[in-house]
Amino acid sequence: MANLPRQDDSLQPSSKDNDHHLHNQTIKSHSTASESIKAVAIYEVVKGIGALLGAALWSWHTDLEHWLTTATASWQQTFGQLLAPQVDSAVRIAQQASKNWPLFLLLIFAYASLRFLEAYGLWQDKTWAYWFGWCAGLWGVYSY
Repeated sequence: MANLPRQDDSLQPSSKDNDHHLHNQTIKSHSTASESIKAVAIYEVVKGIGALLGAALWSWHTDLEHWLTTATASWQQTFGQLLAPQVDSAVRIAQQASKNWPLFLLLIFAYASLRFLEAYGLWQDKTWAYWFGWCAGLWGVYSY
């Protein structure tokens, strides 16, 4: 066994050790989100912007039925049956939404606001944002 000096537990740590410990605690208290969480936050912002752009394009387009038919045919030509149930569901939702556009526009703005709120919380490394994302993901999984 090596001959190591005994540590006296009754001695108080030096002020230098204390300053180093306080400095480490300060650094830990100012933690920021990791790069991967920031990537998720950026993705949430993109989803919010996409929803708003979709609403803008939708309100600009006059013949929705023709546009939906063309978009669906283009999707099937390019990707075949990949995500066919989701595309059909989106078309049905779009057809229903066009019947009650003001309500659907409100829902789009609410969705985009929630995406922006989640992105802010994740970027700022807020605990509530992680829970919010988890709940939104769980709701998304079970809503299909």
